[in-house]
Amino acid sequence: MIATIGPAESTESPALVALWNRALGGRLPLSERLWRQNTVEDPNWQPGDCLVARSAAGTPLGFALTRSSRALDAEPDLAALRGLGWIMALAVAPEVAGRGIGG
Repeated sequence: MIATIGPAESTESPALVALWNRALGGRLPLSERLWRQNTVEDPNWQPGDCLVARSAAGTPLGFALTRSSRALDAEPDLAALRGLGWIMALAVAPEVAGRGIGG
């Protein structure tokens, strides 16, 4: 499946929350409030921290929410973590699961 990948747009939040809930909501529901808490309200958040795979029509097919700790300069005990990042969340729409979108 061909998809384009790019940073999430601020207007896509409802669609990404809905995608997560279609994929994982039965086990781990996500609310708009929790989404905001882990994105725009997190002091380590940067707009490029969420990458979205989109169909040719622009529909979100999946996303990866990433993070790195950007406040480590003030924490010398955490120096070993500088430059490291992680995937906080990864979701693929069930209708396209198994087609390489999450890979």
